[in-house]
Amino acid sequence: MLKGIKNNYKFLLDEFKPYPKKLIPIYECISECYICLDYRGKLNTTLKEPRITYFNSEEEGNRRFVPIVDSYEAFLDMRRRLKVKRGR
Repeated sequence: MLKGIKNNYKFLLDEFKPYPKKLIPIYECISECYICLDYRGKLNTTLKEPRITYFNSEEEGNRRFVPIVDSYEAFLDMRRRLKVKRGR
């Protein structure tokens, strides 16, 4: 798993210039679109957590970066609610 994250990170740094060094891809949703830990800017000051951001390689400029939630815990909660709603 860590090797995959490292390989994706290196790919994004090489392929999409400039790519923020503080945006770490943790899950590839579809081809070259990722869920990322976002260490850019101000962290969640209470927990020192990164935000969760969607990186869309098909977009240009800042439109590539879509904020999802302010913490990893909030992201997991969101996923749990979606699974319950879908009945899984």
